[in-house]
Amino acid sequence: MKWTHSRMAAWVWSALVIVMTCSICHAQSGTVEAWGQRRVLPGNIPGLTAVLAGKSHTVGLKSDGSIVAWGDNTYGQCDFSNSTESFVSIGAGVSQTYGVTQAGTIVCWGDNHDLLCNVPSPNNDFTKVVSTVGFAAGLKRNGSVICWSIMGANVSEPNSGFIDIIAGDKSIFGLKSDGSVAMLSTPMNSWDLPNPNTDFIAIAAGDRHRVGLKRDGSIVCWGDVWGYSDKGQMIVPEPNTDFVAVAAGGDYTVGLKRDGSIVCWGDTTYNRCKVPLPNHDFVSISSMGGHSVALKKDGTVAWWGTECNVPVVNEGIKAIATGYDHVVMLKQDGTVECISAFPDNMPAVPLPNKNFTDVIAARSYAAGLKSDGSIVTWGNFSAASSVSGTGYTAIVGGGQHIAALKSTGVVRSWGDNWLKQTEIPSPNSGFTAIAAGENFTLGLKTDGSVVGWGDNLADQCTVPQPNQDFMAIAAGYNHSAGLKRDGSIVCWGGNTFGQCNIPSPNQDFVAVYASGDNTVGMKRDGSAVCWGYDVNGQTRVPEPNNGFISVTPSKGAIYAIRAMHPVSGQVVLGDYLGDVLNRPLIATVSSSVNPVHSQKFSMLPQLNGAYTLSSYLLPPYDIYISSPHFLTAKAANTAPGTGVNFTLVNGDANGDGQINLFDYVELDTHFGGNDPMADLDGDGAVNLFDYVVIDQNFGAVGN
Repeated sequence: MKWTHSRMAAWVWSALVIVMTCSICHAQSGTVEAWGQRRVLPGNIPGLTAVLAGKSHTVGLKSDGSIVAWGDNTYGQCDFSNSTESFVSIGAGVSQTYGVTQAGTIVCWGDNHDLLCNVPSPNNDFTKVVSTVGFAAGLKRNGSVICWSIMGANVSEPNSGFIDIIAGDKSIFGLKSDGSVAMLSTPMNSWDLPNPNTDFIAIAAGDRHRVGLKRDGSIVCWGDVWGYSDKGQMIVPEPNTDFVAVAAGGDYTVGLKRDGSIVCWGDTTYNRCKVPLPNHDFVSISSMGGHSVALKKDGTVAWWGTECNVPVVNEGIKAIATGYDHVVMLKQDGTVECISAFPDNMPAVPLPNKNFTDVIAARSYAAGLKSDGSIVTWGNFSAASSVSGTGYTAIVGGGQHIAALKSTGVVRSWGDNWLKQTEIPSPNSGFTAIAAGENFTLGLKTDGSVVGWGDNLADQCTVPQPNQDFMAIAAGYNHSAGLKRDGSIVCWGGNTFGQCNIPSPNQDFVAVYASGDNTVGMKRDGSAVCWGYDVNGQTRVPEPNNGFISVTPSKGAIYAIRAMHPVSGQVVLGDYLGDVLNRPLIATVSSSVNPVHSQKFSMLPQLNGAYTLSSYLLPPYDIYISSPHFLTAKAANTAPGTGVNFTLVNGDANGDGQINLFDYVELDTHFGGNDPMADLDGDGAVNLFDYVVIDQNFGAVGN
């Protein structure tokens, strides 16, 4: 059928609903991830060394050379599953992601509509890549710049002496070694360059303004001659001193101070200038469009503005619900986190933010069920003042209506009723579960039958026979789903996108979820099966397909909660006298029962050598831990929650996995220097003491 704007809106507004009798719901907590049009990484992101903001996605570079990304994935700009390269720098454009390999080659993922992923030959010797609307550019090791575009692009001569490049709106700028700024991608206008054009050490560009950091720690803004500076993005707050880095978004500017704090000024809509607290210990900043991202000293990431629908701490999540442009998450401690792509449009969770047991989201509103059986609503819900009373055990939300189930088996409903979606049929009793679609409601009875009321244009309220033995229900935009006691799923109603075509084998299901034109079933083994609308790949569950606690279809994406299993212990670095806190550990975790998939972690130990990590793979685990010039140690069949200690053997100066004569050769090459791989004992110099380390461990082999 024709995909109209109104239908699209209705599709994304339809609410996920699932109320179950089995203990798998809300009994556990874990981390949120997503696939399809949205990408959310599971758990915290260890080992980050750099982060960059794209137009609506964020990219991170890890110390092991891998790239991670989250946010908008409409064009596959967050899909790196097939990449085996090791990267040294990253770039983020409007809907592209770039990586520069150790060999200086640029790799691109995402939208290639303007040929921004077609890197000109020879594709080598690059150190940095940037991209904006219509243009991309790469900085070469020799200080020259290469620009490319569907329209073609040339760099004005002399093309040399560049030390950095940045991208603004439809323009690319370069910073020269003499401290001057040069325009690269479009014909130069007088307002594109600062006056005086000297003493710059860093530059940034927003949509209509440019920013430069001077050697004295002050910031200079210029450009924006068309009169758009009324939002204050060019007015640097006093004192204009002690800045060490700059970034710029659409109509706002971000500065990083020497003390690790961040200052933002300009457009304040959508929380673009609201730096997350605590505002300290930041080491880098990046902004683009309407959101910013910053990296902290401990490797954690903070983000603010639009397109930030990831939890601040992505762990301990019990339930998740999605609305038109917001995500609501229930945490294990009973608090709720509400994150919106447009924060100004979604009010904060009402205080006191505690004692929540369930959450829903739809259109432009959200609601939560409290432990005392009361309901709290926030956002744009016209019938919010009518939602009252206590004793409720479940809530569901449709397009603009809410239904709630009482412990007595009675259902109450509020909101729009133009299709009688809030008129509960008689007898209003004996309900054990409820679900809500866009303009209809479902109820599960104690006898295992299902009742539907409201919009029935697609027969979404006409339950197929035999109407019995149901144990759970779910509702999408105009289709319904039910889980039978034998583990099979039944779907009925609208089927334009195959949302009612249950994949074989239709067995061993323990939960069912629906939203929009998608249906998801969860199997007894914790795997998920998705079917229905698939324009962004939301039916293709990422591997490993296991460990899911719940799965939430939403606009163009599937959100899931996956159980995480902690592993901790201590690592002893043998024959090492250096600073343990600055010694990176590299851990690889694989499932002993399903070793096809693995996770790699890069982390710093605590002073006593303590480490901790969490994996979503199926336990027990095979864990490998190493550090540069230490042999890799292995712990096999490790159960989560138990302490796992490692003692790493020192002396592998050339990194070949064994300590032998070749390591002496490596020390000879760097003797008298301070190469970190050859400085085995960490005293800051390669000397005779490092030879002693090899003597003590000569002949040892890793693993």
